Amino acid sequence: MAAFTLQSYFASGQKSPVYDEPPHIASGLSYLETGAFHFNLQHPPLLKEMSAVFMSLAGIHWPQTPLAQKLIHGGPDSQDIDWPAGNAIILNNGPDRVMFWARLPFILLAALLGMTIYAWGREIAGPAAALGALFLYAFDPTILAHSYLVTTDAGLAAFTVLFFFALWRYVRHPSWRRVVLCGLALGAALAAKFSALFWLPVAAVLLAASLRWPHAQIAGKAAEPEIPPPAPRGAKAGPNSPCPCGSGKKYKKCHGAGGAKPEPRVERSLHRKRILVCAGAFLAMCVIAVVVVEALYFFPSDPFLYVTGLKLVNADHRAGYQVYLHGSLARRFSSYFVEAYLLKEPLATILLAAAGLWVLWRNKSTPILTRLFLLLPPVVFLVAMTIFADDMGVRYIIPALPFAYLLGGIGLAALFEKRFVWGR
Repeated sequence: MAAFTLQSYFASGQKSPVYDEPPHIASGLSYLETGAFHFNLQHPPLLKEMSAVFMSLAGIHWPQTPLAQKLIHGGPDSQDIDWPAGNAIILNNGPDRVMFWARLPFILLAALLGMTIYAWGREIAGPAAALGALFLYAFDPTILAHSYLVTTDAGLAAFTVLFFFALWRYVRHPSWRRVVLCGLALGAALAAKFSALFWLPVAAVLLAASLRWPHAQIAGKAAEPEIPPPAPRGAKAGPNSPCPCGSGKKYKKCHGAGGAKPEPRVERSLHRKRILVCAGAFLAMCVIAVVVVEALYFFPSDPFLYVTGLKLVNADHRAGYQVYLHGSLARRFSSYFVEAYLLKEPLATILLAAAGLWVLWRNKSTPILTRLFLLLPPVVFLVAMTIFADDMGVRYIIPALPFAYLLGGIGLAALFEKRFVWGR
């Protein structure tokens, strides 16, 4: 992580602003210091506000110029001037100074992403796989190139992994405290980029899957359940009644918890309760996430400002713009993002991710829920980007890359543990 952070820091100091950075810088400062949300609404505010906080603490403030006033008052006069406004802020306050402070929170957020990959990797795949995943992340040129930019893709990746890590911990050991953590992480992801909306159905499916395949495993190894004594044949009990087996426990914590097949009526009651708890937890996560999003918009008079911004996604892209791929120009290529991954990622990373996928598939002791957590989010995101996103670079699929690193870590761990002669 030290090597990664230094690489990101020194690269940041060498690179001039990329195309999308000036409007993000200008809009973040305007949100923070004026409370006016009138431009650059096609991106949620969180990452822009993070950048603005650091700039404001460094003495870089929203300018009092005619151009800036047009932007914060909105209306037709404010159209298409957010780039000039951002350029003016950078120029008038010193390019090196502005870009250092604007990018610093993104460097720190990228470091947080690496540590989250490692922390989650230890729980879901073991320490060796976690270290391998962190290694692949820390030296990935795609990540290094985008880690410090005042854009949305690497930031969304950080909050995405944080959310699924929190969700993973919740399904293993449910508690309302972990529901709150999931809601906060989900809200941060939704406020980072609108693409995070695809995580809502994924989270719902994973929670439903946790009912079908309860998870009591760490690093792929099943915990040994305590087997209660046999219950009398034909015995009936409610969830909170003493278990007929004489263990002294409540039925729901003894035979009703899976030690023996309960009476059908009780089993249906327990299953309905689990469904209701699961649905309530998902609803609570969504409510908390909505509060987080509204708070980052400073609780606007229009509570649907997020929806307004969602409708503006890609609205400023040129109609009929053609994309270049393999010597051809077209409006869209269905294989664009798959090919972008294969072309932009290091060959070793791709091969190790494939090896990890093979290990995950062949290892019958790996819980189904583990497989779903590692595979469902990146597959859904890749398909969603292929269908809905414009073909504008590998950066759009950066939120899916941490899952590939985790697979690569699993592949590396399997090779180092000498499981396969051909691997060595």
